[in-house]
Amino acid sequence: AVVSTQSTGTPLVEVGVTGKAVGVDVTVSPNILHNLGSCEVGSTTSTTILLANNNTSPLQFNFSKIAHFTISPSSGRIGAGEEMPIEISFCPSQFGSFSKKIQLDILGIGNFITDTNDDAEPKVIAQGKLKVLKRINIQVKGVCKVSNLNKHTKLEDIKTGARKQTKFDMYSSIRPSND
Repeated sequence: AVVSTQSTGTPLVEVGVTGKAVGVDVTVSPNILHNLGSCEVGSTTSTTILLANNNTSPLQFNFSKIAHFTISPSSGRIGAGEEMPIEISFCPSQFGSFSKKIQLDILGIGNFITDTNDDAEPKVIAQGKLKVLKRINIQVKGVCKVSNLNKHTKLEDIKTGARKQTKFDMYSSIRPSND
């Protein structure tokens, strides 16, 4: 790196900089399509995945939010060499088949570290901002089914919450007069 000043006539200072790039080694297992099966509106099905931090330093993580699926924990910190179970739940609020990608962001801070040239620990001299170091997409699928309906129930009535009025309903709203 070359450092200079705004004033003219000031000599340039040349500084040698060395560094080491370290990749982010995080695994999700199983890393396949997670089919959470089928359930009804208001019900939930779940599966558990394992998030492993294979690095020598802790990392932060954050899962994206998507309709009909929840992640627990949805964000947090995982220590170096640790594994953490993550629960993915399918909790539909409408009927249909849902196939989505949940985005897992591994977050970290870029540090600038001095080279000690001895056995002492390296010293952090500057820290960067929190940023996405790695992004992993996790494919999930779930089906919300209709069940326990009689053959006269219409799908539009289910979606709106409406129901057909019966003879009992018509007469139950009639009150005797006080005459």
